[in-house]
Amino acid sequence: MHEEILTRARWLLAELHLPPAEAAAWLKDYFPNLEFEERSRYLREARELLDGDPPADSSLPPLPPLPSLPSTPSAPSAPSA
Repeated sequence: MHEEILTRARWLLAELHLPPAEAAAWLKDYFPNLEFEERSRYLREARELLDGDPPADSSLPPLPPLPSLPSTPSAPSAPSA
C-alpha cells in the first residue's frame, strides 16, 4: 500500500502539477483512512523523489519514473490559399 500511495502522490505533484495542499485533499479522496500527517509525509517523500533527493527516512529504493501519456495528434493545418 505504501508504494501505491507514494505513486499516487508523485502523480498528483508531477503530472497534475497540484500544489501540496490540493494534492493532500486529493490523496484523502483516494485514501480516506490516511490522516493529514500521513498524507503530508507521503507528499514530502514524493517531492523528494521527484527532486532527485533520496527520502531521509525511507529504506525503499526510488520508484521508476511514471510513464508519460501519449501525445495528442496535432490539429490538421488549414489549406493554404
